[in-house]
Amino acid sequence: MKLIQTAAASLFAGMLMTAPVHAETVLNASSWVPPAHLLTANVMVPWMQEVEKATDGRVKFNLLPKAPVGPPQTFDAVKDGIVDFSFTVHGYTPGRFVATKMTEFGFLGDSAESISVAYQRMYDKHLAKLDEHAGVKVIGVFSHGPGHMYAAKHPIGSLADLANMKVR
Repeated sequence: MKLIQTAAASLFAGMLMTAPVHAETVLNASSWVPPAHLLTANVMVPWMQEVEKATDGRVKFNLLPKAPVGPPQTFDAVKDGIVDFSFTVHGYTPGRFVATKMTEFGFLGDSAESISVAYQRMYDKHLAKLDEHAGVKVIGVFSHGPGHMYAAKHPIGSLADLANMKVR
């Protein structure tokens, strides 16, 4: 679990405004999931602590007690300077982040860690230059696990299980 948390932290899909960081800079961070949620408690907070440590306290974070906007508006909140740092889910804004929607498909890999590592490498090599995230600094990208599909009549565990099914 520690390895997954460390990998997730290093691949965290956070964003920072592109303004220069000065001594004793305090960045407002926002999370739209509860404080005890894995992404806040085990990824976001430890990552912010590591940044504070690596900068000898010159960069600090103020984690807002409540997100000022909903999940679909998070990217624009960072871009517009409402918050300095957060994470988002591309799928919450259909049609906006076209190149990255490939990670929403099921059966891409065996774990969130392996999918996220591959996604980060692909993002760095190919997707970043498409500039879908103009106006913010993407710190990292990540994906959930291999995805789950549910059906009323039988479980879906492979592509073969989808034969003759209608999926929307």
